[in-house]
Amino acid sequence: MREVLNGIFYFFHKCCQWRAWFTIYLLGQQFRKWQKLGAFRRLTTRD
Repeated sequence: MREVLNGIFYFFHKCCQWRAWFTIYLLGQQFRKWQKLGAFRRLTTRD
């Protein structure tokens, strides 16, 4: 029983790790997009 629980825990741990990295990656992409848009807006609207 303990081995099964350990296996499940390990599986979830790996899954969560992968999802965390994936989320960080997506956030990075989104941030870059926003940065580009912000930079573009700054160039077009000069005050």
